[in-house]
Amino acid sequence: MENPPVKVTKLEKKPDGSLGPTANLGQAETADQLATQLNADLALQAVASCAKSFFLLEWEGGKVPRDAEINGKKVAWTQHGLVTDTEGKTIGTYERLAEFGGKSGNMQKMLVFAS
Repeated sequence: MENPPVKVTKLEKKPDGSLGPTANLGQAETADQLATQLNADLALQAVASCAKSFFLLEWEGGKVPRDAEINGKKVAWTQHGLVTDTEGKTIGTYERLAEFGGKSGNMQKMLVFAS
């Protein structure tokens, strides 16, 4: 069985290295998008000094974004706030923004803070 496709969006810092007041997730048009933007802003600001890069992952299906590529490494597992690659190494941490949400009841969103 093939894993569902995961949309991976790299979030960029400003030239001075800061994230500023917001992360660039695009135009927030709905209440859900606005909530996602707000959650992303708060989470990114809290960990900005530790992570080297930041990613928004979005998919439909199970809780683990298997095969999503983060900085050239494929995700094998996420648990207890840690992101593990296919070699068993921790490649970052995560914060779940949506779990079994959306109209389908299978929408997943998470922020990954890559080391």
